[in-house]
Amino acid sequence: MEVDDAVLSTLSVACRAIVKSARWKQAFARGDMEAAEQAFEQAIGLTREFRRRDDTMKLLREYLDLYGSSAPAERLLPLSLELITLQDELQRDTAASVPRSVEVRLAQQQAIRELELNKEREKLDVSIAAREQTVREVGTVLHDDVGQSLTVIGLQVDNLLRSGGLPAATLLEVTQVRSQLRRLTEHVRELSHALSAQHLETAGLGAALLTLAEEVRSAGVDVQCVTWGETEIGERGEEGGERVNNRVSLSPEVRLCLYRCAQTALQNALRHGEATSIELQLGVLDDETMVSVNDNGRGFDQSVTSFGLGLRDAMNRIERLGGTVYIDSRPGRGTFVKFTIPHSGA
Repeated sequence: MEVDDAVLSTLSVACRAIVKSARWKQAFARGDMEAAEQAFEQAIGLTREFRRRDDTMKLLREYLDLYGSSAPAERLLPLSLELITLQDELQRDTAASVPRSVEVRLAQQQAIRELELNKEREKLDVSIAAREQTVREVGTVLHDDVGQSLTVIGLQVDNLLRSGGLPAATLLEVTQVRSQLRRLTEHVRELSHALSAQHLETAGLGAALLTLAEEVRSAGVDVQCVTWGETEIGERGEEGGERVNNRVSLSPEVRLCLYRCAQTALQNALRHGEATSIELQLGVLDDETMVSVNDNGRGFDQSVTSFGLGLRDAMNRIERLGGTVYIDSRPGRGTFVKFTIPHSGA
């Protein structure tokens, strides 16, 4: 059933083109070529006027398929050329849209990666803060509870020695216990200070590293602590920062990071490297501050040895502040570790 022209005028361009397209095919099927040509021109005229390229190409293909064997060449040639032109335009538009689509997709992927990285950084921040809080709490417990208990026991031992009347053998044993107790008390005190980083907050990074070197030296290891650059360690900058030269003020976060990294490297040199000589350096340049630890220990093969939890934690701390970690180690040649933080992150 054909649609009345009055009804057809109220339809959308697409609907009108479809109806007229149906009309010309119906007329062609009836053999009414004049009516078919008229309906075809009306249908394709609508698609051309409103730039409906896909519909125009569809009509042209249908017309050429039906009339291709019977229509005169002068009729088919312009329609064939129009179809070829539209196909070329479609290919160009498609080719032009691909880079844009790729660009949008890459931008979306980059945004997703950045979001995931931000989430990982947030998790890392929380993890580091939680571990640091735990370490400080352990340091406080060692100082306030364990340290105080050892002090009380030491006083009781002193009272026992002063009371007299102890057999010679017992007196010797109690004296040895008092000596061991004093060493243990001092060790707990040093450990509590190292964990709580109190010296770092009160005296600054340079002084804290010197104290750290002295504690390792007391264990019988030769440790040299060297500072270079325009260091004025101990002078405070703004917002609790530590001024290390006339232009740079290290934030408490950066100071703590470098201090913990130095602790980790020293512990690795002693525990894993079995070093007997260590050089600890603090260097201040115009654009960065670095802490390095160089030991004469056993070293390791970097291609086959995985890093431990302590060193991975140090790397995470440094990278979180925009810094870098450099490690050079060989079996039998010792290990050199350098932690660097740019002053932009300080």
